[in-house]
Amino acid sequence: MLLPKNEELIKESEEFIFSAIASKDMVIDYGKGCYLWDAEGNQYLDLDAGLYCSILGHSNEEFNKVIIEQTRKVVHLGSNFLSLSVLEAVRQIATITPDGLKKVILLCTGSEAAECALKIAKVSTGKYEIVGMERGYYGITQDAQSASGFGAYYGMSTPRAPGSHKILAPYCFRCPVRETYPQCDSLCLEVSKKLLDSNTTGNVAAFIFEPILGSGGIIVPPEGYFKRLKELADEYNALLIDDEVTTGIGRTGEWFGIQHYGIVPDILFASKTLGAGFPVAAVVTTPGIEKRCQSKKMIHVQSHMFDPLPAAAAEATISIVKKKRLVEYSKREGRYFLKRLEELKEEYDLIGNVRGKGLMIGVEIVNPTSGRPDPEVGVKLEMELLKKGLIVSFSSLTSVFRILPSLIIERQEIDYAIQVLEDSLRKVKV
Repeated sequence: MLLPKNEELIKESEEFIFSAIASKDMVIDYGKGCYLWDAEGNQYLDLDAGLYCSILGHSNEEFNKVIIEQTRKVVHLGSNFLSLSVLEAVRQIATITPDGLKKVILLCTGSEAAECALKIAKVSTGKYEIVGMERGYYGITQDAQSASGFGAYYGMSTPRAPGSHKILAPYCFRCPVRETYPQCDSLCLEVSKKLLDSNTTGNVAAFIFEPILGSGGIIVPPEGYFKRLKELADEYNALLIDDEVTTGIGRTGEWFGIQHYGIVPDILFASKTLGAGFPVAAVVTTPGIEKRCQSKKMIHVQSHMFDPLPAAAAEATISIVKKKRLVEYSKREGRYFLKRLEELKEEYDLIGNVRGKGLMIGVEIVNPTSGRPDPEVGVKLEMELLKKGLIVSFSSLTSVFRILPSLIIERQEIDYAIQVLEDSLRKVKV
């Protein structure tokens, strides 16, 4: 039952919320570790880590202490001054990024970082065309959304930026060219190249990609795909922009998702996981690209660029992940979670596919008869899980449950989640 003060607050505030996206019919009061409690006192195991951000768990005391200490020093300076927390943050970021990437811009959100990365690519190359993936998602701002494959779904109401192109997603479970890996030899990229050759003007500045496509349904590209993508980018004399907003800071069992694939991008940007729930983002590139941007007088100024408080959050996140060895932990516990989910897949034909790396996992829900995506059943299952105290987001667009818990999730919590999922699978009918 709601406390009287909570009931009054909820009732009085509902009329003031601009609802731009549907939300669950519950109000959260507080969180601790991998758990959330709503305004009625009900406890939930959170497999979303907020919106995949809170990799250290909710209300992490060590992290909170750093934030509180920084607020006592200085919160905001503007772009005219650097702070000690900024210097420490960029140094920490440079210790974990792929070789050669060490020039850092600190911002606040993933969409800002995507926009900045695209700007750097355009300025440094002198070209304007951007190639994204048809199931990719890079943010909600104009250029980022134009490069994304879900523009209309995410509310894009204006024409895409000029020069926006797409390649096919490497979705092996439902191959867009109806081939089978590895016999296909990345045919999806060969088909995409033919389309690009006939649609671009020869001014491709960059290819932008996610190492694992998150909003697209936790799509894990096959071995060798990104090496071929790099070859394709080289053919166009274009840069590679790596979107690590969701896959970064240990989420996939490496510091960055691209480190699974043996290539180094030209530009990398991170957010979400970088601040463990606090809004901070980073764009990282090479000294050579920075020098080309400087030679062309590029200016990038934002009110909260290089702010001390977000910088402290980023530095604290990386330090704690290092100290707790959460990158290795994510790899190990992710393998265990995948194994348990694969076991469920063998028993329940509502599960069509299980895929992922580390603690970034997708479970595709299908119609047992046709094998096709079944979002209607997925929504029913999501509601059943919520009733049983398990928060895990389901995408009706892709018919996929996205499981991205905090990196501190314990083995018994994984086992509990599997048990709740199995109980719900038994109950939900097609």
